[in-house]
Amino acid sequence: MIKSEPDQPSAPFYRAPSRGASKHESISTLSLAVPEVYVGQIIGRGGATIRGIEQSTGTRIFIDPDRHRGYGDVHICILGSESQQRVAKDKVARLSGPLPRTKKTSLDSSASGKSKGLEPIIKEFYVAHPDVAGMSSQEVENFRKINNNISVKNVTEKTKNRPIPNPIRTFNEAFKSYPDIMAEKPTPIQCQAWPIIMQGIDLIGVAQTDKGKTLSFLLPAFIHIEGQVTPRPQREGPTVLILSPTRELAFEIESEVRKYKYKGIKCVCVYGGIQIDVVPQGFEIVIATPDRLNELLTSGGLSVRSVTYLVLEEADRMLNLGFEPQIRKIIANIRDDRQTIMTSTTWSPGVRRMTDMYLTDPVQVIVGSLNLPEPVHAVTQLVEIISEDEKRERVSTFISEMSENDKVIVFVRQKATADDVASNLSLRGYRIECIHDIDCEQALEDFKKGYVKVLIVTDVASRRLDVKDVTAVINYDFPRNIEHPLVTSLTLMTREDWKRVQDLIEESLVVTEELFGMADRYKEEMRKWGRLFGHA
Repeated sequence: MIKSEPDQPSAPFYRAPSRGASKHESISTLSLAVPEVYVGQIIGRGGATIRGIEQSTGTRIFIDPDRHRGYGDVHICILGSESQQRVAKDKVARLSGPLPRTKKTSLDSSASGKSKGLEPIIKEFYVAHPDVAGMSSQEVENFRKINNNISVKNVTEKTKNRPIPNPIRTFNEAFKSYPDIMAEKPTPIQCQAWPIIMQGIDLIGVAQTDKGKTLSFLLPAFIHIEGQVTPRPQREGPTVLILSPTRELAFEIESEVRKYKYKGIKCVCVYGGIQIDVVPQGFEIVIATPDRLNELLTSGGLSVRSVTYLVLEEADRMLNLGFEPQIRKIIANIRDDRQTIMTSTTWSPGVRRMTDMYLTDPVQVIVGSLNLPEPVHAVTQLVEIISEDEKRERVSTFISEMSENDKVIVFVRQKATADDVASNLSLRGYRIECIHDIDCEQALEDFKKGYVKVLIVTDVASRRLDVKDVTAVINYDFPRNIEHPLVTSLTLMTREDWKRVQDLIEESLVVTEELFGMADRYKEEMRKWGRLFGHA
């Protein structure tokens, strides 16, 4: 769904005149608001789709990702005559249909949509321990306060008065009815999440750090698997699907699953590079990165029709890595009345949008505070404006100043650039590894173990990267997403990156007179073109 905003002042961002317009037609700018999940397919691979629209309509099109409206709408400015704009708008609209809102229905066997004709899902397994049920409101408040200041609330208006179960304090209180699952003292997120999830309620858990996050959704998943109506051998696919932003996190979740031998439940881990064309029957839990799972679904190598328990692990990170289109396609294949658990370290607009789209009447559990930590000002954050030809020499100089214990990752946009930088550094005697859009297990393992000190990574490959002991980061090309690095960073900018300078200033990463001057010059240039085409 796109929204036209013809009265919205907007500066055209192209210098060339519109082609194909009648000499009697005036040139103007039409501003559209498009859900950001469709921007990728509007642009197309390497910009091919948007160039095709421009060439076929005689317009110029600018996508401005910095001007959001509501939850994730992005401005698209179409420069041309009124007749050209109509044609271009129609082409954009075809690429940005309405977002599928996969809201779940009730447990009733008469459920419609993807749930029609399927066995009802059994979600509620929680039996409150007498000691938990007997806690006073003051005891509950005190317990939540001393355990990382847990806060809990129903998210939707219609469930605002729904009772929220008291937190449990021991494994026995949570799983007394399931004696095969017992262990040590639960962590804060587990204390409050288990009673909620085992009542069959959707949950969004927000916590910056909590070691027990995986078990908070995993142990209830075991019980959910065993408690369904259809016997496990008769199900056509997995019962539980866990989506992870990186393969390293997927490995960690898989290792947690394998620690438990509950009822013989088995899992399989699917990620980029693994040679699995078909996921065989008999696996009740599938752990996967969104890109690889989407490939399997497209090829017919896996069906998620039987999934009744969905986990979106580290949802904010999956959004940052650009996985939302794949997540949306995956969930479109899962039945509507599933139970969904989502975890995140932030409560950002993107996470709120995902909560609204994919969870039904959830309870929100926050461990700690939503306030993010202040940027670490002691960390060196360098931004240098240089020419493209000077980049290789600057990177070599930066690496030469590293100590023998340092590790550096160099981020580039394209495979060709990665190969060029790798060749240059190799000729200078550095031991380096290079990861492209394919899976390079050995290269990553050599870097983690310290056999090589420099890792060159493309944007695509960086989605699956998770290395803990990096001491420096070089953005060889200006990054698409501005983040607060917790290690020494060097970002190389060219004059072509000037429209992104304001991002650096607003994020307070680096503020210099040179950057302020570049931002001001860009704004003035935009104002000139705005006046030229009749916009203030």
